[in-house]
Amino acid sequence: MKQRAQVKSAGIRLSHDVTLLNTRLVQRLSDHENVSQAWYYNGSVFAKLVDSDARIKFDITDDVDLKIRKKLRHPST
Repeated sequence: MKQRAQVKSAGIRLSHDVTLLNTRLVQRLSDHENVSQAWYYNGSVFAKLVDSDARIKFDITDDVDLKIRKKLRHPST
């Protein structure tokens, strides 16, 4: 959002309508040993791996461990 500073200084608070399942997914990712950051953005959940600039998009049906292992084995995909 381009006018975020103006909106924030006006005392208006914006938040995403995050589902309970996505909230739990972000928490699971945050607790994972190979994840340095996890966040929700524009309807999707993402995670950044430790010691890497790799960013992975997750879905609530994904096997978190398997998807992270695959990314660690094949960083270019």
